[in-house]
Amino acid sequence: MSKPPHRTIFSYLLPFIILILILVVVYIGLRYLAPSNKEEVVPEAQAVLTINKGTVEIVSENQKFKARDGEYLKAGEVVKTGADSWVTVTYFDDSVTRLGADTEMKILSLSNANQGNEIAVRVEKGNVWTRVIKLLSPQSSFNMETPNTIAAVRGTAWETNVTVTKGTEDTAAKDTKAKDAVAKDAVAKGTEGKDVIDTEIKVVDNEVRVAAYESTETTGIDGATKTERKILDTIDVQVGQKVAVAAADLADITKGAKELESRAMTLEDKQTTFYIWNQGEDIEHLKQVKEKLRKKIEDADKQTLLDKILGRKKPKDNLIELFSAVEDQLRALPEEKLAVPAETTGEETKTTTEEKTETTTPSTTTTTKKPTTPTTPTKPATPTTPTTPTQPGSQEPFESAHQ
Repeated sequence: MSKPPHRTIFSYLLPFIILILILVVVYIGLRYLAPSNKEEVVPEAQAVLTINKGTVEIVSENQKFKARDGEYLKAGEVVKTGADSWVTVTYFDDSVTRLGADTEMKILSLSNANQGNEIAVRVEKGNVWTRVIKLLSPQSSFNMETPNTIAAVRGTAWETNVTVTKGTEDTAAKDTKAKDAVAKDAVAKGTEGKDVIDTEIKVVDNEVRVAAYESTETTGIDGATKTERKILDTIDVQVGQKVAVAAADLADITKGAKELESRAMTLEDKQTTFYIWNQGEDIEHLKQVKEKLRKKIEDADKQTLLDKILGRKKPKDNLIELFSAVEDQLRALPEEKLAVPAETTGEETKTTTEEKTETTTPSTTTTTKKPTTPTTPTKPATPTTPTTPTQPGSQEPFESAHQ
């Protein structure tokens, strides 16, 4: 009787090697067939700066430097625009803030934790336009501060104007030739020598909750200076309305002699160069966000075998809700971008969207060149929410943002 052939160690291991190779091939195949989610990954909880025109300066850790298009911004940094500059700040949740000329804005906080997103900025001076898509989580917040107001939103668009008048004795009410009534009133109410800061907020879509506040500085036992904030009054400003918070009115609001009041926006408010340009930019931005969400929704429908094996779920319901919010905001805007009117000074005639304007003299026709919309450079990929969240910071402004 013959002996069975001698089996080597390799013959024993061969089935296991084949099994491992099969598993590797299956894994690679599933990964290859899975829908691609590749997008530019933005560093955690940051924003992207797009320079639409002009020059921009960034102040970071007490150092100033000239900003580049596509620059990443983080909490604590300050954006300053030049005399003829417009820029766009796109946050990680696709909300945007656009800064006009001679504007200064500081990013106070950026957080995209599981509990909810938190974005807070402070406008020291100038003109800004902000559009927030929609905050899905009750814990999410988007707050914009000025030196005397806080605006809290859940999903809307609004314009903020902060005017700073240098307050000195030379411009006080003592000077009978002073023409600035706001400065005179501020001096008369005990703010002589201080900057006079007036804020106006114009609501373009949905509503904005606005609070007026005053700050006081106290020195502790350790010699450290602490700033305390006191909310004086709040108001919900509806779409098409605006509210003004003048420095001269804060004393009356504090005493309860005056309340915040909203009034209707005027036709002049809606015909400024900044207003029309921002509406056009909003149209393009919302269309891009809508397309991105549409692709994500389609991708969520194509759950792969690997997703099912690993139990991965995609937040399709949230995507659909955001998609619907984008569509609603688009419906509130003109179908197409409007021509941006030219900036005018002195005795120049303000140009409208028409190519030609005729004078009252029948035989004379004055032809005016149609101004062009500021050229927008190629925009970097819209930031995506990082996968590793951070704990949101403390929220402040007033009790809770409205739904």
